[in-house]
Amino acid sequence: MSIIDTRVIDSVILDDEDKSVVLLITDHLDWQSPKGHLLSLQQKLNTYIEFVESKQIQNEYPKAVGRDISIVVAYQYDLIEPAVVFYEQAAKFLLEKANIKLLYAFEQC
Repeated sequence: MSIIDTRVIDSVILDDEDKSVVLLITDHLDWQSPKGHLLSLQQKLNTYIEFVESKQIQNEYPKAVGRDISIVVAYQYDLIEPAVVFYEQAAKFLLEKANIKLLYAFEQC
């Protein structure tokens, strides 16, 4: 599973130590097609938001109830400027509107 599987949740991690939930997105795409890449990312994030807001996460993972939720995007290629702007805007929106943290990090293969 990856960013191109826009209707699939890649991974759910329940962290019992800090009582949080991490939803992982793996992004292996390069930035040769920035518009397509950003569109895939937006669609994938929308799937994750729906997963949380519909309470599907709680139905599938009862231990997720009451925990802080973060979405982490692990990307393989250095970000381009439009991607950085997208992530910054999305992170602000998700935190303000859905109380979901959005984090992104380089994943070296």
